[in-house]
Amino acid sequence: MYRSVFRNALKFQSRRHFGRSLYSNARVPSTKYGIKEKAPILFGATAFSVLGLSYIESDTKSGKDPIEGQVCVDSSIDSFSTNLDKKNQVNLHDDFDLLGYGVRSVTFLSFKVYGIGVYISRTGKDKARKILFQRTKDSEDDLSKQLLDPDNSRDIIEALEDAGVKFTARIVPVRNTDFNHLKDGLIKSILAHPESKQQRETIGNGLEELRDVFSGHRGSVPKNHALWLEMLSNGELSISYENTSTSHVTPMGVVKEPLISKVLFLQYLSGKKPLTESLRKSCVDGLVGLV
Repeated sequence: MYRSVFRNALKFQSRRHFGRSLYSNARVPSTKYGIKEKAPILFGATAFSVLGLSYIESDTKSGKDPIEGQVCVDSSIDSFSTNLDKKNQVNLHDDFDLLGYGVRSVTFLSFKVYGIGVYISRTGKDKARKILFQRTKDSEDDLSKQLLDPDNSRDIIEALEDAGVKFTARIVPVRNTDFNHLKDGLIKSILAHPESKQQRETIGNGLEELRDVFSGHRGSVPKNHALWLEMLSNGELSISYENTSTSHVTPMGVVKEPLISKVLFLQYLSGKKPLTESLRKSCVDGLVGLV
């Protein structure tokens, strides 16, 4: 028995030594909240630091009884509301209902990055319903198949956006991060879309606006806080930050170039390689459910 204990102890010490030597030159930054950051993770990108990250199971079940009006996106963060009323959500300009949700993961290491929910405006539901119904009449393929097709899905989501159907995204990190990584992730996501290559100058100007919005906000973003991205009626993108511990919402600014919000939600909802496949599939179910 003692030999077994001794061997296990040696294995444990060996693992500790390996971990220390692997990251001996790395520095773990502290936050203004007194929390050690595990690893800043790039949102919408595959490059990230794994310092201090532990394995997170891919199961999103919380093990708790479901609460009416809320949905568990991931067990490591708070539930998302299924309905958003602007009278209660001071940063929003319209009422929204949850369209779909998912978790952004870096698949080759099975690390989760953030939970995300995409909402559709209630005022835009009738417009969306008409457009989607017409697609079912004009095509032999069923709607869900069209929405999962790279080309057809882009055409459909663009048609919804052009008709004035508005979307809102709520992004919640599952690990401590910071505003700079949030900004970089959004920029990388936008640049990854084909539209960015076709309209370089317009996208470039819009990204400068996005950088300006984030320029006044630095420092840490703790796990479970939220970044809000709301598409406005004129195509502008309203960005705000929610401290979920205090329920305080801070308006960050507005990106006026409409192509930025358009491309960002195209990335979430369509294309060959959507940013979050679980989100896209969930939103497909939500859109099909409108018809």
